[in-house]
Amino acid sequence: MTDIPGTTDTTGPTAPAGSQAGSRPQAPGAPGARRALRWGLAIMVLAACLPLAAQLTTPPASTLMWLASMPLCLAGAGVAGRGALHLAAARRAREEETQL
Repeated sequence: MTDIPGTTDTTGPTAPAGSQAGSRPQAPGAPGARRALRWGLAIMVLAACLPLAAQLTTPPASTLMWLASMPLCLAGAGVAGRGALHLAAARRAREEETQL
């Protein structure tokens, strides 16, 4: 809260809960699915770079990087796949709503 006249408090919500000004309505879970997809892709890219970075380090660290790269890449693929499936389900639900 501020004591200066003419200023407003920007820490509280400015729009009604569940609505975003200037955007189209989204199916529940769609923002979380996009976030999961982005995180999964980022994990995969970083895991794919580990073997390249391993060539620049000492032998114990390089072995650890090589061994960690494949499980991290698979974990990223799982997270990205989960996000993609949730996005597809949200898109189908939104299309079904518009057809009714």
